Amino acid sequence: MANSLVRGKKSCDISLGFGTPVLRFLWDVQYVLLCTALQPISWPSSGDIAELSLWWDIASICKCNISGDTTFKFPSPVGGAPFPIDYAPSIVFSVLYGLLVPVIVYRQAFKHSRNIVFIGTIAFVIVRIVLFALRSEQAHDPIKRVSSSMTKFMQSTITLAYGSMGVDLTSLLLCVVVNATEGNPRIRWYPSVNSLDQEQLEADPGVTEEALSRAKERSRYRWICGTLRLIVWVPSILSIISGVSYPKGETDAKTAQLVQTTRYAGSIFTCVMITTVTFLSIWWSMTVRNIVKAPCYIIACLCTLLNVITVYQLYIMHFHTTSLTSTSPGSLNSRGSKICFYIFQATPEWLTSAILLSMNARQWFGTGFSGDRMTDKKK
Repeated sequence: MANSLVRGKKSCDISLGFGTPVLRFLWDVQYVLLCTALQPISWPSSGDIAELSLWWDIASICKCNISGDTTFKFPSPVGGAPFPIDYAPSIVFSVLYGLLVPVIVYRQAFKHSRNIVFIGTIAFVIVRIVLFALRSEQAHDPIKRVSSSMTKFMQSTITLAYGSMGVDLTSLLLCVVVNATEGNPRIRWYPSVNSLDQEQLEADPGVTEEALSRAKERSRYRWICGTLRLIVWVPSILSIISGVSYPKGETDAKTAQLVQTTRYAGSIFTCVMITTVTFLSIWWSMTVRNIVKAPCYIIACLCTLLNVITVYQLYIMHFHTTSLTSTSPGSLNSRGSKICFYIFQATPEWLTSAILLSMNARQWFGTGFSGDRMTDKKK
């Protein structure tokens, strides 16, 4: 045990000494991502940057620096303004998301896989098809490239829309932990446990102490996950505010500050939510009795993938530009900045949505049609 703790100390100062390599790896990755995300909020000295290889590499690729001039600047658009260089990748991602539509139709067509637990992911896929189609159109149209309405849509959806997948992952985690307490008969490896709610159990004088304890667990898990699912409305509202305000922020200092503030707040809220879901999936996989660990590991891995996006966005949000179509350092319109966008945001988003939609939620996570409270009458 001591040797395990020593090894954990070397890899991560706050390592919890998890007993399995998978859990240790997931926690260390989350720790590194969080540390990287928090660095840009307080701009470090040149000596600090030299010590952070990830910072140095990304800064070199994006070719970004901070200018000391007094020219009015506003927050750079996430993903940059669509230029001809964006045409090919926009088409590729639009097609990739389009390929997920038949998967969605297939899953919803059959009773054994039909559910609305993935409604957030499905909505996200539809939005991304539209978004990348519009970006491909803007790429060769200078007028649409600076269109106020298109800019509002782009900046409202490109920043925090992926948080809807975090909500779906929270719902899946809730199904897994609740099934562990009630012995859901739809999955053969869950042991049988009384599935009545706490109020019904307390009203029955013949119930066992074990059944009452498990009912209290269910109530606690539902409250925690329900709270997390409500939190997502905060960054969603902030994202809409920042996106709608963005065109005005190009010429107004107060509006530009509002855009910057709401962006940071929304990303931090999203990061906290996704990191919390990751921690809970790891923690509950070790502490909840009779739980099936594999679904928890899948949820933790997908949350880690989503956190790559939050780290990327928190990093780039301190960049400013003088024009939506400027290609100066910090505008996020350079070739390197576009490459970073498609690698660190577009790719993790598609991978997460593709993995989620390709899985039968009923079989893998024991969901009903709408979540843990629904059970199938027939098999």
